[in-house]
Amino acid sequence: MSTSRADLLNLANAHYSPSLLAINENQIANIEWPIPSPMVVELPDACAKSPIDSVAFIIAMSSLNYRFWELLPSGALERYRHGSKTGARALMKGFEAHWSNPGAPGKHFLHQLRQHGIEALLGPIPDPDSREAILIDVLAGDVLEEVSTELWRDVNQTPRVTLKHAAVLAQTWPSAFDDPYFKKAQLALAMAAAALRAQGIVADTSDLTAFADYQVPRVLRALGVLTYSNELEAAVDGHLPLAEDSAEELAIRSATILACESIALQRGCTAAEVDNMLWLAQDVAGSSRFHLTFTTRY
Repeated sequence: MSTSRADLLNLANAHYSPSLLAINENQIANIEWPIPSPMVVELPDACAKSPIDSVAFIIAMSSLNYRFWELLPSGALERYRHGSKTGARALMKGFEAHWSNPGAPGKHFLHQLRQHGIEALLGPIPDPDSREAILIDVLAGDVLEEVSTELWRDVNQTPRVTLKHAAVLAQTWPSAFDDPYFKKAQLALAMAAAALRAQGIVADTSDLTAFADYQVPRVLRALGVLTYSNELEAAVDGHLPLAEDSAEELAIRSATILACESIALQRGCTAAEVDNMLWLAQDVAGSSRFHLTFTTRY
């Protein structure tokens, strides 16, 4: 498993397929991109009693940060909603509502999970069985506290989060974080850095790439940065699922990473900051559709 940024970008270049999906570098140059602000995540006191607790909360929550949709038999798409929130925001609020830290990080949540089940805590979330198994894997034992402690020590010393840390998450909990592009692992690190930043602790994220998911490419497509082939466009717009690791799925994920690299280079910022800027700009894409892949990676 590579922990080199260069190797991950080489992988993205190998998966990039302009015949399926092309990056429009002229459009990147023509758009007046704002300078992204560093991500900041404000956690409630119950989730952030210490830097280690903050990191542990973010790792646990990020392990479930994937596929917030269901494809209904009718072909319609149903998004995950819980309370007034949708998608990742709903997941965060569910964790915040039920997480407390009277002892080791996550033990209270694990007790509730085993007693009541995941939907009692997070509402009607897609793929509940897999999510419950993933979360039990992450929260069981003392590994979460140990990994969070080591990560905090590294951040406190360097101070930065890196792809090496992403590989540690993937090796420790493959059911949660295994992915050639380290999407959830990198996002967990970026969010951990953002939570620490809210506490006045700065951690550099420049070693991270963009987090290849399904919302950011939708925004890039709407902006004209990504141009899909007729066949791929028809599949995405027709809600036809793309197989995990298919040429089409890898083309979308790789192009997302490479396009964000190009934008970051132009703006003199990090790819992680570009990713966050685009994720927050989902309204730009309106009601346009994102690609569907049944995966726990994103």
